[in-house]
Amino acid sequence: MRAVVISPDNAVAARIESVLQKWSWDCRNIAMTDTQEVRKLLGAGRPDVLIAVQPQQQDFAENLKELKSQVKSKLVVIGPPDPRQILHLLHNCGVDEYLDEEDLEKEVEAMLRRSRGEAKGKVIAVLSPSAGGGSATICANLSTAIVATGVQCALIDLNLSTGDLSALLDVKPKHSIADLARNISGIDEMVFTQTLTLAENSVALLSAPLRFEEMSTVTVKTVTAAVSMARTVYPYVVIDIQPSLHSEQIAALELANVILIVFELDFCSLRNVSRVLEYFWTHGVQKSAVRLIANRAGQPEQLSQRQVESALNLPIDLVLPEDRKVVIRSANTGIPFMTGFPRSPIAQEIEKFTATLLKTI
Repeated sequence: MRAVVISPDNAVAARIESVLQKWSWDCRNIAMTDTQEVRKLLGAGRPDVLIAVQPQQQDFAENLKELKSQVKSKLVVIGPPDPRQILHLLHNCGVDEYLDEEDLEKEVEAMLRRSRGEAKGKVIAVLSPSAGGGSATICANLSTAIVATGVQCALIDLNLSTGDLSALLDVKPKHSIADLARNISGIDEMVFTQTLTLAENSVALLSAPLRFEEMSTVTVKTVTAAVSMARTVYPYVVIDIQPSLHSEQIAALELANVILIVFELDFCSLRNVSRVLEYFWTHGVQKSAVRLIANRAGQPEQLSQRQVESALNLPIDLVLPEDRKVVIRSANTGIPFMTGFPRSPIAQEIEKFTATLLKTI
């Protein structure tokens, strides 16, 4: 979520920004008098919330009307508890909420809870029915591509036994989903966001368990709570699903808006995809929720796209070319190829697919 804070007082703006950052909001604050900077920032992309700290100037209400006409974001004003002024701003100036400056941090936190309670992020589950099919690589780069469009994205590593996403994003998590499992009754937005690790590319990762003995602590209840909390905080949530399809993996799939199935164009992979699809159809998953991704295409003796689509009775939505050099270098450096090799054919295909995907879910 994105917020812009407009304030005549840098110290007040810093206090607001501190609360927003604790809740993993992307925040920018600018001086109230810098109208050119306000217009430039608003023109670069609509924030989710515009927070204006009330100055002493008499034309504040008129300025608010102008701001509201420029951007359709939620407009929040922070000022003194003056009932007459509050009613005027709410009724005549397009202000959505008014917060009491005398209890600033608590008021901002309450506003964030209300805002996040209204949000319902889209969940994208990524599954490779065959081990080593490339789901983690797709997750790391898909989430990077989503963030590159200007929105925030959480990434949940449910590949509990391997947990490759921290390495692929070059981060060293201090917490993991196992920490949520130990504190399942106390999970709120603050606890959840503090469990995440922010990668350099701004993807927020909920890591797989850091130790093998912690895997058994991750239950259906843990996964349901984690995914539900993630989708109230972030507009998009990407989940790497373990191919075993244990109960906690199925719980995540049931919460997904779309399921991406990643596979290679060979008989064994095709067989495993077919089995997964059969399970989906018998358990009520709609065909419209499934996207097929053919990975490492272009190798000798592979099945053709036509053969696979005919066998599965589904179209392949994305064909990713074999690019071993780019993928391995990306994995070894911890820099997703969407960032490190943005002009590579594989990165360009994911970029186009991401743009289409976000419009259709």
